[in-house]
Formats: sequence, C-alpha cells, structure tokens
Amino acid sequence: MLVRGGLAIISGWAAFWVLTTWPPGGGTWFIGGVFALVALGLGVWTFSSSAEARCPGCTLRIRGLSSGDNQPLLCRSCVEFVEGKAGELWLVAPDRVADSPRFAAPCPEEAAWPEICAVCGAEATRMVSASWSEKQDAPFAADLATRAATLGTMKLVTRVTHSVEVPHCAQHDNGARLRETFEGGGNVVVFRSHAYLRAFCAANKVTPVP
Repeated sequence: MLVRGGLAIISGWAAFWVLTTWPPGGGTWFIGGVFALVALGLGVWTFSSSAEARCPGCTLRIRGLSSGDNQPLLCRSCVEFVEGKAGELWLVAPDRVADSPRFAAPCPEEAAWPEICAVCGAEATRMVSASWSEKQDAPFAADLATRAATLGTMKLVTRVTHSVEVPHCAQHDNGARLRETFEGGGNVVVFRSHAYLRAFCAANKVTPVP
C-alpha cells in the first residue's frame, strides 16, 4: 500500500512538472496526461485497499482490506475465514456457499472426498472434473531431437493436466476448481461451500490456505 501511494505521488508530481515546465504542445499534453492517469489509477487503487479491521476470531489486525465489500478471506492467525464490508468483518457462516469457489485447501494426490455434493451437501450422484494445465519441458531425448531438427530455434514442451473428480448432486456442477499452489509444486482445491471445505480438511488432515 505504501509503495502504491508513493508511486501515485511521484506520478502526480511528474505530471505537474511536465505540464508546467515543458513547451506547450501535443506531446506535452500526452505525456503529462499519461502521468496524471497513472497517478489517478494508483491513488484510487491505494484508497480502495487501505482499510483494516480486527479478525473477529482472534483480534489480529488485518490490513489491506477493501473500503467496500470484502469477499471471504483467510486469517492466517486463527485459520478462520472472514468477510465483511464498510470496515467491519465477521466470521464466515458454517453453511456459507459463495457464488464462485473461495475456500481453498491443499489437495493431496490421494485425496479423500466426503461423499456429499460439494455445493449443497445433498447425496452425491456423480463426479465432476476440476483441472488445470501447465507446460513442462519435454523428455531430454525428444527435446534434443527437436532442437537438432530446427537448428536450435525451437524447444519441445509438453502440456500436463492435473485433474480431480469432485462429488456433486444432479443439480450442481460448479462446486470446485483446481489450481496450482502459489509456491508451485502442488495442487490446491477451491470450493464454493465452506462446510464442504471443512469436511474435506478433516478427511485429509490438511489446513485451509489463502
């Protein structure tokens, strides 16, 4: 937040300097206008994410909140999800179902899935795939052959898809998504249902993540 605020001030001064010291003309107005727009954008961004409030679960002060609505986010101290608006936070209700996947947990390779719908908690009648793809270097021999054939101008890569099957009822099909961990090297599954997240964490002995 301080960095954004500082950049906004610098951009604002740059716009002022250009517009007041450079010779009048289209170039001056264009460059000065660019600096002014950057300053305005950074200023709005800084103001909109400058709120803070105490976590209702452990009283830790959470900074960088939006001054408007705050969608569910994880308190790193008490590992509870909170949400709120207008500078206030409250604990996410146990039965909260978000419009899109918000509640995340590490996804083990051999994950145990609670046999209920990942959205509404009804009896699961089918499995729905959640996946993400990444590019990886091809095996050495295949990559070497490609480089030789293209005189070193091309590199062979392969696309690897990570996928899991998530229980759903007949009425729902969008209860979860899969993504890479922020640190890389693993999968994170993100659910719409707070209750299903907690059941998944208990079944797999994992802890929610941001």
